[in-house]
Amino acid sequence: MFLKLPDDSVHDQNGRMLYFSAQRFIDEICQGDHCFICGASPVETKFNNEHVIPDWIVRKYNLAQASGRLELPNGEQVRYGRRCGIQCCKRCNDEMSEVFEGPIARLVARGHTAVMDFVNQNGPWLLFNWLNLIFLKTHLKDRQFDFHQNRSLGLEEKIADSYEWEQLHHLHCIARAFYTGCELDPTALGSLFILPARPDDALGDFDFCDRYRSQTMLLRLGEVAFIAVLNDSSAVLNVVSEKLNGLPAPLSGLQLREFMAHCALVNINLEERPDFVSQFKPKEGRYVISAQRPAQIRLREYVPAELGEILYGLLADFFESVPVEERAGMEEAVKQGRFSFFNQSSGL
Repeated sequence: MFLKLPDDSVHDQNGRMLYFSAQRFIDEICQGDHCFICGASPVETKFNNEHVIPDWIVRKYNLAQASGRLELPNGEQVRYGRRCGIQCCKRCNDEMSEVFEGPIARLVARGHTAVMDFVNQNGPWLLFNWLNLIFLKTHLKDRQFDFHQNRSLGLEEKIADSYEWEQLHHLHCIARAFYTGCELDPTALGSLFILPARPDDALGDFDFCDRYRSQTMLLRLGEVAFIAVLNDSSAVLNVVSEKLNGLPAPLSGLQLREFMAHCALVNINLEERPDFVSQFKPKEGRYVISAQRPAQIRLREYVPAELGEILYGLLADFFESVPVEERAGMEEAVKQGRFSFFNQSSGL
């Protein structure tokens, strides 16, 4: 039984919030203090800290050490400790650990082949939903970071003040599917790439970067790298699928970032975007998330400098290690979209 509330949110007969309307999502989750999964208020139940980067990853790759840093959307870098977590009710925190963190930690420890075997046998949803969850938490956390790191300026703007929160509404619906029990139609799936990563890479065994505008992210864990576009209904995968066989294997950290940049550019260059829909079918007792796709995928004209802008933004820490005499020329080539970490046989 589904009960529709005046603001178009929906809960079941037990009061479980199945669907947050866009406005309730903004008011209670993005700008409020309610649990971002179940919607409970901290005055109603016990809350604790949900790690943005899962705790098992922080421990496995020793991210809490002094050198472990994450770049914020404003270009500043903070220690992973400051990026630690957001408030969440204890019950949902425990459930996420059971559903995602334990099984995925054990799966990734078995390597790239095991991850691919799992997806081939069970489908991509566990991993895709988990990546949606990490992306959502990452940008909810941006509510706490000052946009201007120089506090002497007296400016109190937060990084998230410029966010259009409704753009994360669909991700929120996907991320909490484990809680709502909704059905996920194949059209709701974004583009998920699970790529082999080169061991002993110069960038290390761990890498994480995302781009809010394009809803694209990279998470590298040892020899397994996940690149996901979260809101494209698999359009990016369809566009770049012919090039996948031309990629070298395994990929270096810099090649992974370049591939992510290509995916991000394709996504923001889609002329028509899918419309995601939550449908409630009371007679069948079903809640289904699906997408209405354009009749065909059409892209705006490719502009190399647009790729260069995205890739340059992903390479700030890399350029710090490049000798000064080489840096200027390389930076300019990247900005113009004329530099690639792939060889000519890669197909990119």
